Amino acid sequence: MEHRWCKRRRLRLEVELTSPCGTACVAHTRDISMDGMFVDVQADTLSNPKLVHVKLPAAAGVPRLEALVVHTCEQGVGLVFEAVDNQDRRLLARYLSESGRGSGQT
Repeated sequence: MEHRWCKRRRLRLEVELTSPCGTACVAHTRDISMDGMFVDVQADTLSNPKLVHVKLPAAAGVPRLEALVVHTCEQGVGLVFEAVDNQDRRLLARYLSESGRGSGQT
């Protein structure tokens, strides 16, 4: 059973994930919402961190988000955004709204 606060939208974006020790990789989202995302990436790519930094496309206007790894599977990792301030939340909402109209997809 899913326990999400926000509905996720299928959207393929190129993102950069960085672990606390500095290991980074480029991956693609499968879906994204205001509270998290699923990223197609090998779960062990970042050495199984509990927390990662997420860099969204520049068009999002959100510099970086912290995310908690809450799910791992063969296909990727499920992330929940942590401590998103009001300004970044507004920027993310606007970006997701605009991406839903066709911009920002890769």
